[in-house]
Amino acid sequence: MVTINELTLSSIPTKNPSVVSRKGLDDHLIIVNCDIGSSIVLNSTGAFIWEKIDGKRDVDQIVMDVKNYYDDDSDRIREDVMNVISSLKKDGFIGYEIISGISD
Repeated sequence: MVTINELTLSSIPTKNPSVVSRKGLDDHLIIVNCDIGSSIVLNSTGAFIWEKIDGKRDVDQIVMDVKNYYDDDSDRIREDVMNVISSLKKDGFIGYEIISGISD
């Protein structure tokens, strides 16, 4: 596995193990990065995306999950999911991995 900085549809987001989460009101989710003491509140869509980040699904699968959940096939969903995931990465809540197909 190779860690990458640039988000692509084949990127596999993984949660920072130092992040804890707690459900808030109205399907919001509070996540706290214990490494740096920062926190954010995700709305219901952000919380849905957070729950799909499991270190197994790539971004494309998460986009499809959101499209299916909201019964919306628009390109805006892809953009919104990628923006949320990029923000979570920037703030240290997740990282990305890709499976390298290159053998030694």
